[in-house]
Amino acid sequence: MQIAFWIILAVLVGFAGTNRKGGFWLAFFLGLVLSPLVGLIVVMTLAKKNAKGCAHCGNEYNEAEYCGLCKKNDQGLTREEAAMRK
Repeated sequence: MQIAFWIILAVLVGFAGTNRKGGFWLAFFLGLVLSPLVGLIVVMTLAKKNAKGCAHCGNEYNEAEYCGLCKKNDQGLTREEAAMRK
């Protein structure tokens, strides 16, 4: 019964990793071998498959609202400039 529960949790970790670089099978394997909790933590640190990138500085790995390199959002505003407009 515990083995079935472990496998089910590993499958859920696999589904959590479908939009990540490693995909379902890597996430499933990590959840199965390490543990579902550790596998989920590792999978959440992997980069997304289709990161939106930054149009201003060319950072193709940007996944956040504000770019980590140039600190701008899609409209070209920094956090401070966006806060001033509100």
